[in-house]
Amino acid sequence: MCLLVRIGMYASCGRLLVMDTAWFLQILDREGRLLADAAEQAGVDAVVPPCPGWRVRDLLRHTGVVHRWAAGFVAEGHTAPRAMGEEPALDGPDLIAWYRASHRLLVDTLAGAPADVECYTFLPGAPSALAFWARRQAHETCVHRFDAEAARGGTPAPTGTDFAVDGIDELLRGFHARRRSRVRSEKPQLLRVRATDADAVWTMRVSVAFLPAGALVALSATRVGAVIDRFGTARLIVLGFSLMVTGYVLFLRIDLDPGYAAVVLPTMLLVGSGFALAFPSLNVQATNGVDEHEQGMVSGLLNTSVQVGGALFLAVVTAVVTAHAPERPDPQAVLDSYRPGLIVVTGIAVAGLLISLTGLRWRRGDRRSVVVARSTSREAETERVGAP
Repeated sequence: MCLLVRIGMYASCGRLLVMDTAWFLQILDREGRLLADAAEQAGVDAVVPPCPGWRVRDLLRHTGVVHRWAAGFVAEGHTAPRAMGEEPALDGPDLIAWYRASHRLLVDTLAGAPADVECYTFLPGAPSALAFWARRQAHETCVHRFDAEAARGGTPAPTGTDFAVDGIDELLRGFHARRRSRVRSEKPQLLRVRATDADAVWTMRVSVAFLPAGALVALSATRVGAVIDRFGTARLIVLGFSLMVTGYVLFLRIDLDPGYAAVVLPTMLLVGSGFALAFPSLNVQATNGVDEHEQGMVSGLLNTSVQVGGALFLAVVTAVVTAHAPERPDPQAVLDSYRPGLIVVTGIAVAGLLISLTGLRWRRGDRRSVVVARSTSREAETERVGAP
């Protein structure tokens, strides 16, 4: 049984791929008109060979709905996923006219949108939401244009080499960078895709990558309570942050061809173990000694603080990475732009370690009665440390 999802991919391409929104809009405009023309020539009853069970009417309804769905995100500024609309009951010439109108709506919406429009996207790597939707819909429409031409028969219209290369890039570095990718491997694999008619090469590492970190946190969730009872929260917080710092420092060594066993796997094991030990202990310590009727309020404040702090932390790291973004997005330059962000992450982990060490030293220096946190739902027990 395959237990591994994609979870680590490094891609390099010999060609400079730049998301030129205007270029994608021109292609989208052309591809949609070609699709409608081919559908009209084929007739709505024609079978679509690349799509088993579909006829041209199904192709037009699907693609038109997708066009209107995409246009809605940009025009209305939706920032969360939303369902597609219902397919129309139109048929024949009315359906073809409806598709042409849907395509026109999409092109005009994208062409008239501000460059900094904010809305939902679902693939990584796009410099802006507008660039994402222009690119995604250009490729979507090109694929379905070919479907319509296959239904019509004859020689399909040519696809430009640069655009075809970009389509491969979107597939490999966009769709296969998501968790739902169907690329699976029971052991780390190196895949290389090379275009035969262009100077473009992609190298993909398909492996467990970040899975060990999440697996450690999930598997330890039911057992960490006993560990806290035995060693106390202070020691586990220090140990957890120590493991995270070690893992982040190790990850700073990453390069374009990192050894999985030497760099990635140890980092994930260390960081995952650190999270599994530190954060449950922090939660127990933060709610220790609180009256039962106030536990809900305190837990809510704690979770809110974690969420707000995480958002601020992410904003800082993103700003640092963005400030170092390269002018030419070659693989080495992109990796180098992320390194300052990794340094910030490591520095914050070090700060957490230092703060936790201060708390541990205070515990050792103060021999008075202290409250020791317990992981169970019982009230915290008061123990006298060092008392006769």
